Amino acid sequence: MNPTAEWLVLGLVILATLSIGIEPETEAEDELEVTHMSGTVTLSTRASMNALGLDDYDRGAKATVNMHVQSVVSSDCSNCTGVSMQGHVNVTELQGGPGGMGRVEAQLSVLHLSESADDGLILREWLSFDWDAGSLSTQWDIMIVHDPPMWQPDNRFNAAFTEDESRTGPWVLIEALLDGSRHVQGCLPDTFACHSN
Repeated sequence: MNPTAEWLVLGLVILATLSIGIEPETEAEDELEVTHMSGTVTLSTRASMNALGLDDYDRGAKATVNMHVQSVVSSDCSNCTGVSMQGHVNVTELQGGPGGMGRVEAQLSVLHLSESADDGLILREWLSFDWDAGSLSTQWDIMIVHDPPMWQPDNRFNAAFTEDESRTGPWVLIEALLDGSRHVQGCLPDTFACHSN
């Protein structure tokens, strides 16, 4: 064999070897899951005060929340998953109601389940809200049937609170009707249907 051809083949082999990039191994990132939620919320709307049974008090009370959060899977439904939140809530700076300035200590339990179709659309949702605060206690059980099924976008839970912007929503308002049923309405932040109270 010709020595020039041998050098050419050797050069091609070396170039081919150098062109193969070695990718460093990347570790799979674990998805983070919320396990605890705490903070202080100002109940600045009439609906937020009424939702906690504080109809007789002025708006502007402070609710300090300390809740344990965990994922749940329903054994009665094959495609039902959700989240359970349970913990303690202290509402302070209550003004204008019976007895003037006041405070409420309560236990709050919230359960949200959703049933998904095989293509990722949401068929039904359940929301249970149990506010245990003595005479101010209230409980709501809401079921929503999506017909047609609701789109469930990826990364829908990637969200954050901002402290430097004022936004309206999200909110859910539940009103009791004369026939014993309830009217439920709500909106996402800064959408056309949102308005501040």
